[in-house]
Amino acid sequence: MQEMVMMDDLEITEEWPSKDEEIEYAEYNGVAFTGTAYDKTEYRYSEEKFLNGYAHGRRFTVYTDGQLCNESLMEHGFVITSTSWYKSGAKKSYYRREPKLDQFWSENGILLEEDDGTTYKNYYESGKLKNVLVRKSEKIYYAESGEWAVKLKTEYDYAVTDRKFMTFNEDFISKNYMGLLREYDFYKYFLVWLQEKSDDDRDDIIIDLIKSDVPWHKCDGINLAVRHKIRKAVPYIRLELNNEVTPPDIRGIRGNSNVGYTRTIGESAKIALERI
Repeated sequence: MQEMVMMDDLEITEEWPSKDEEIEYAEYNGVAFTGTAYDKTEYRYSEEKFLNGYAHGRRFTVYTDGQLCNESLMEHGFVITSTSWYKSGAKKSYYRREPKLDQFWSENGILLEEDDGTTYKNYYESGKLKNVLVRKSEKIYYAESGEWAVKLKTEYDYAVTDRKFMTFNEDFISKNYMGLLREYDFYKYFLVWLQEKSDDDRDDIIIDLIKSDVPWHKCDGINLAVRHKIRKAVPYIRLELNNEVTPPDIRGIRGNSNVGYTRTIGESAKIALERI
């Protein structure tokens, strides 16, 4: 009969068989573990099988109501396939090691990310294409309308936000930057694009941000007005002094926080007026 122990009783060390993959090696009482390890909380129960120290076989977690949270097939420490679900039962993610496929869905079933190792794509909540990255080639950022906004050449597996690698769809961005900025991941491109505007155009664009009905636009606009010492933004900043809204964290679709705001818009406005 295979041994069954608590996960916390295993001594886990990390191994890197390649630069892209990490696996774990488990010992129990100083010996490579073969058996099943489990973990139990008031919210969920997990099990993982091991063979000679490496995860091998089924690994899973279930919620207390029996709904699967995630399930993986392991071979000698490597994840062969893995699926996760929202608590509602809707599929959340799927991973396959070979040929590589990594997918992520919203809870209402919209595919939001897809990566086959060569091409990475992500999508708007509507299901429309947002980004395409062909590794060591090009990345294209699209508006939800389908029009391209930015193209970036890259020699790497990722895109570098550096002006010399970027091409802007100037006419389109000039007419649609406020709509594009409703997706916070466009902001890094916007900042590069903004640098090339004349002082008057730049000032008007930043004032547009302050006047926006989107809370994080207001905060970003106020901060940019301070950075560029835009005196003609002062009347618009004064209008926000009693704004008690604190913009929420802007989060990536997998839940990682990209930016957080610690002040209300009114507090930011007060500080800005002291600095401009």
